[in-house]
Amino acid sequence: MASDYISIDQGPILAMISNYRNEFVWSVMKKSPYIRKGLERAGFRGGWLAPEDEATEFVQADPGAAAARALGMAESRAAAAEAQEKAAQPNNRAQPPPQ
Repeated sequence: MASDYISIDQGPILAMISNYRNEFVWSVMKKSPYIRKGLERAGFRGGWLAPEDEATEFVQADPGAAAARALGMAESRAAAAEAQEKAAQPNNRAQPPPQ
């Protein structure tokens, strides 16, 4: 039996760390003809799939998107804090009378 193992959810984390450090995974993926062909068949176009001599059309970012994302994050944090406070409060349920 092996003394170490990588579980199904930890393997992708190692690939993400490697990609963050030196973009190795990203570079290999972009060069793979199988991945490129699969993405093109799935309907993906432009970006790094576009030929290098073809100009890439950039989409203008929605200025309200960042504000909406920030608001959503703030609401999520507020809801989590409220749930945590509620869980920390003593239980106000009716207790049976002492005997």
